[in-house]
Formats: sequence, structure tokens, C-alpha cells
Amino acid sequence: MSSKCLAVFLFGVSVACAEMRDWRSADGSKDFRGEFVKQSGDSVTIRNESGKELAFSTAKLHADDLQWLKNQAAKAIAEAGVFGGIRFGDTEGQVIERLKTNPYVIAPDGEKETAFGTADPLVNVKTRLKPGGAPADLSFVWGTKDNITKLVSFDITCDPQTAENYNRGLRKSLEELTELLVSIHGKPGITAPYPSRESLLENEIFATNSWILADNSSLEVGVGLNQKGDYLAVARYQAPIVTRPTPPR
Repeated sequence: MSSKCLAVFLFGVSVACAEMRDWRSADGSKDFRGEFVKQSGDSVTIRNESGKELAFSTAKLHADDLQWLKNQAAKAIAEAGVFGGIRFGDTEGQVIERLKTNPYVIAPDGEKETAFGTADPLVNVKTRLKPGGAPADLSFVWGTKDNITKLVSFDITCDPQTAENYNRGLRKSLEELTELLVSIHGKPGITAPYPSRESLLENEIFATNSWILADNSSLEVGVGLNQKGDYLAVARYQAPIVTRPTPPR
């Protein structure tokens, strides 16, 4: 999809690729040809064949047209991705290409030869901003479906801290990482107090803030304890959970 056709849907505003199509009234008795311009709340703007922009309530549109608008919004959300354009369901090659233009990360320039062979280009991806005073690392988790490996989640992990730094250094890293995510996604849907060190379980994230994003993916930011005994500030993005309808009995 070209940049001109990129649809953007955020907080009730959408702009889609110009596409001339037939629109019908709510009862189906009238129709006209035009291209979608934008939608704001319950108002939609369509440009007719003469080039005139017409704005009216979505209540005047046929159910099929309302579904078309909904589908365009869903495509726009998927196209936009998360955290600077990372998209769930992308292959490794697609993720690498998107990282090259991601405003939040510094990605390696490509594969580099090492003493042990060719380095993985996704191993050394770091954030441009420095929560807690140092760039955070991005790590990616993949799943395989129909013999194709695709992205299902990724973590943003700040520098590890010792137990002595739990209430100072680690907390600062968490606060600054959270500030970055709030600047991108707005206020979280759920918040929780900073946990005591003793309450943490190994290899689990205690979420202090969580979001359900526009594409139904989820984001949690919090603190965790790794197997080495280090404490981490971590943000975890996870792909939307696909629910399948229960078959009739």
C-alpha cells in the first residue's frame, strides 16, 4: 500500500485511500457515486463525482456502507502497527525493513560477519531514548503458522538492576519507560502501584500499567526478576488473541 493510500484511524478520525464507490441511503432507496474523504465521530465526508465534498450523519448510510467504513478503519489500524510501525504477523524480513524507518529504535545496518558466522540483524536493536540512562533492548518472539514464521510479541527491556537498586535505579527506568509509552499510546487502561521486591516471581512481569491498543493487541509495562537474580523494567507487546466461535452442539 502506498503512503497516499495509508489509512489512519485514531480517536474517531479516519482518512482512507481515495476510492470511487457506490453509496446507498439507510433504506436502500437512493444511491450515489463518490469517494470517502474522512470520518469524525458520527459524521462522514464523501466527495461526489463533481468534486464537491458532502458531510452528513452516518445514520443516513446503508448498513453495507457502515460495514465498509468499519473494515477500512480495521485495515488502517493494522497498517499503522505499534511502537513506530512494528506489525504483528510480519515475517522477520518485514520486521527488519520496518525497523529501518522506526523513529523509536536504532537498528543495526544489516548482517555483520562475526567470529561465529553471520550475526542476527535483530539481536542488537535498541531504543533511541534511554530510560534509566541507557538504551533499552528489543527482543522478538515468533510463531509458525502454515509453515511461515511471524511475529507474535516483543519485549522492550531496560538495563538489569541489582536488588540494592530496586527502589531507585529500577524504579527510575520503569518511570521513564512508562512515560515513553504514554506519549505514544496515551494513558493506560489499568494501573497498579510499584510492587515490593519480595512480591516478584522469577520470569514473570508484574504489570504496573497495561493497555489494550487500537488493533486489539495488548501492552504491559512493569518489573520482573530473571533467572540470574537481576531486576528488570520491561514492556511487553502481544498480538491480538484470535477467538474462534464455539461450534454448535
